[in-house]
Amino acid sequence: MKKLLIAALLPISAYAQTNTYNIEGKSPGKNNNKWVYLSKPQKTDPDSVRIKNGRFNFKGSIAEPMQVKVYIKDPEAKFKNNPGYRGISFFLENNAIELKIADSIQYSLVKGSVAEDQYNNFKKATKSKSDEYMVYLEKFWDMGSLDKLDTVRINYEDRKDLVKQQYYQKYIDYVIANPSSPICMRLLKEYQEFNHDAVLMKTAFDVLPSSTKAWPSAKAFSKKLEVALNLSPGQMAKDFKVKDKDGKWVNFSEIPDFKGKYVLIDFWASWCGPCRSEMPNVLDAYKKYKDAGLVVMAVSVDETKDKDKCIAAIKADGTQDLYQAFDEERIAADLYDIQSIPQNYLIDPSGKIIAKNIKGIHLSRKMRELFPAI
Repeated sequence: MKKLLIAALLPISAYAQTNTYNIEGKSPGKNNNKWVYLSKPQKTDPDSVRIKNGRFNFKGSIAEPMQVKVYIKDPEAKFKNNPGYRGISFFLENNAIELKIADSIQYSLVKGSVAEDQYNNFKKATKSKSDEYMVYLEKFWDMGSLDKLDTVRINYEDRKDLVKQQYYQKYIDYVIANPSSPICMRLLKEYQEFNHDAVLMKTAFDVLPSSTKAWPSAKAFSKKLEVALNLSPGQMAKDFKVKDKDGKWVNFSEIPDFKGKYVLIDFWASWCGPCRSEMPNVLDAYKKYKDAGLVVMAVSVDETKDKDKCIAAIKADGTQDLYQAFDEERIAADLYDIQSIPQNYLIDPSGKIIAKNIKGIHLSRKMRELFPAI
């Protein structure tokens, strides 16, 4: 399978960049005199040129291949959340790029971008596994009414997780097999968004050439990877301070109720639907294993202005018995690299992280592993 995936892609050895990019654009006559824009990541103001005689041109230099968007401002085009803009996204690199705009710009043709070709081929090569995962995911969502311990639901969740793992493993496999590809950093960032296996990410990142590691995105990724590695199972939990239910500052390491216990640190917010949906699982685990040595620290990341909504959510969800903490200033959330919620960390009595992001049946299984007598 890995050989088939690699064979579906363009030869990596053929990749070579110049020092500048040159986008030669062609457009239907109906767009003459309209402004066309080139939008780059993390740049507020897009570049712009006017279309003349069906042609336009962008020139410049970028530090690394990146996904950009070229669009035409058209007041007659009304799209949800983006009124008046039609565009196409593609990988830009320091090369000669041909962009032939179709009547519908989102179907335009891009030539000359090795990164674009390789990325599209990667997506085509992995589409069947991606589609398989989406089928399992959608059906699993439809099973919401089933009890979380229902055998059918458990089996389906296991299969869903396996297919997800197989799909994202292809990202790691590609990077390791093709370290000089211009899309490696993009694939690692996509993997990072949906997975939290820092060890696997490090294995892939380490094979990249020094030229790629010098890219701005690679330097930023390296810093985040270091943080993730320090928060991996096996590492000691970091101490932090939050406010307790009475509004007093407390240090995690100094809370008496946590001494000698397994502590599940659960980050959530009142406005987070998935957090609220997962809370019954957390509450069930607490009720079943609290006498055996489990405590739950529910850390709300609600802003100060939403404190009343947070208190109301605690009452509505019946989680008053959990240790409620408030991280309005994101001290704990930033320390634990919380980019999305719900997320959790399980700390053992010695203060070591032994698991992270365990939810649903995975939380139940971990509890049975820790407390087999119950």
